[in-house]
Amino acid sequence: MISTKRVALPVLLFVGVAGGLAACGDDGPETPPTTVPAETAPAPTEPEATEPGDDAGSTGDLPTEASAADLVGLTEEDAEAAAEELGWTVRVTRRDGEDLPATMDLRENRVNVEVTDGEVTAIVNIG
Repeated sequence: MISTKRVALPVLLFVGVAGGLAACGDDGPETPPTTVPAETAPAPTEPEATEPGDDAGSTGDLPTEASAADLVGLTEEDAEAAAEELGWTVRVTRRDGEDLPATMDLRENRVNVEVTDGEVTAIVNIG
């Protein structure tokens, strides 16, 4: 014969847990997600096309190894200022022969440089 206490305890435990879980639900009205109507959303902009022969160093152009070479020979501060005028950023990845920690994220407007005695001595890479 099975004791009623042995059966009643698991049944009560199950009913209590199930009732508690049911009480956790939200019975309120469902709120629809907020969206911006298409007519008020800003339209995406197309980048301006450049003509062949445009000045590669003009503001807004991405750096290349050739265009970034103009930073070599400048002091670190002057190179940063010159790069900023072109919309670029400069990151020192090697200083006085020692490699410095750098993130692996790609930034198309970033020029990684080597600096020796406060002067940019080489372009390490773009990105």
